[in-house]
Amino acid sequence: MEQVNCNKHGKHDLVLCCQHLVKELKKEVYLVPSEPNEGAQVWCEVCETARIKDKGWYDYADSIASWGVICSKCLDEITDNANEIIELEGIPTPDE
Repeated sequence: MEQVNCNKHGKHDLVLCCQHLVKELKKEVYLVPSEPNEGAQVWCEVCETARIKDKGWYDYADSIASWGVICSKCLDEITDNANEIIELEGIPTPDE
């Protein structure tokens, strides 16, 4: 699995994260857990609304998400502070 060197946590697994969660913690997060050879993916309710409107991760939804990279420890912080975690499976990543 690909790793990232986080300024806060050091070297950990890479997680694809929407811009909104990179900037601030949200109360509702959508999570596609990591799979063998693939990192997790996480986004907020704003991005989920865009994904539904766009019927997937296409130009509009991707522009709203403006994806960034965080480490798996940052993901732990996001999910620890969320009131609700909606775990999804089979949602393709933006580059698929």
